[in-house]
Amino acid sequence: MLNLAIDVSFSCRGVAEEQRSLALGMQSVLWRAVGSIPGPLLYGVIFDTSCIYWQEECGRRGNCWVYNNNSISVRAFFLSLFGVAANTVFMILCWIFFPPVTCKKQQNSSSNQEDPGPSGEGVNQLEFNPVCDADTKNDDTKLAESSSK
Repeated sequence: MLNLAIDVSFSCRGVAEEQRSLALGMQSVLWRAVGSIPGPLLYGVIFDTSCIYWQEECGRRGNCWVYNNNSISVRAFFLSLFGVAANTVFMILCWIFFPPVTCKKQQNSSSNQEDPGPSGEGVNQLEFNPVCDADTKNDDTKLAESSSK
């Protein structure tokens, strides 16, 4: 469960604020697809290959009657360890290659208009547009250029 909280924070770290819900939705779909489809199949293979004595009925193999418990525990441990290690490697790569996206609120001067409310009175509407790192750099560059002229 702790791993899920860390994954959510890493997903939100590298995505702009207005796209975070989409990123979390895509993460959920990927987790379900990667975990729900091959997971039970891999653990089923672990149980089937750890069987010592199979039920034979009419020349067909049936259920397993006796398992090698040591084999099951070791194989399940290493399969789970592989999953956690892969997740950790990808989170470290995300930490290195995807810097955090920070947005700050900027007041939109054109939206500072009187809007008649439901009762007909004027209500001052302020709209805030998020400005992210890339946009801020462009604005700062424009300010520097205009001040030097």
